[in-house]
Amino acid sequence: MWHKEFKFHILFLIITILIVLTAGALTFAYLEGWSFIDSLHFVVMLATTIGYGDLVPTSELSKVLTMIYTISIIPFVLYLFSLFAKMETAQLYRKLHAVERVQKEHEEDILKTEKKLEEQRRQLKEQEEENERQKKILKEQEKEINVQEKELEVQEKELEVVENVMLAGKK
Repeated sequence: MWHKEFKFHILFLIITILIVLTAGALTFAYLEGWSFIDSLHFVVMLATTIGYGDLVPTSELSKVLTMIYTISIIPFVLYLFSLFAKMETAQLYRKLHAVERVQKEHEEDILKTEKKLEEQRRQLKEQEEENERQKKILKEQEKEINVQEKELEVQEKELEVVENVMLAGKK
């Protein structure tokens, strides 16, 4: 909405400035006897405060009109330039806000990812601890199996001795 308002104000000012420039050029062409282009050049230099000094009013009336004209056209031109600047500034702020919004989204994504990573690290630590517990249990079971295997070997040897004694007794 405000963008259309800016465009309307700018268009209105441009038309107003063109009318005032044309009127000034026609006035100075008549009073000084300059061509329309020379007069337009003169009033544009006055309006933009450049003032090359290549054309100067010669009559008292022209000098007074130059002062009045300058005082009346410069605010219009400055206001037009300020509207251009305001419009550009507004566009920059819109772009800046869009970038900030995207940056905020990215920061939120980073935070979510960091939380997920931390959770995965916690789970990994728990799994490593569980693996260590399982390894301890496995070592204990291996020791128990070794003990049982030794006991089994002893029992097998005892059984062999008993079988040998029984076989010797039957003979």
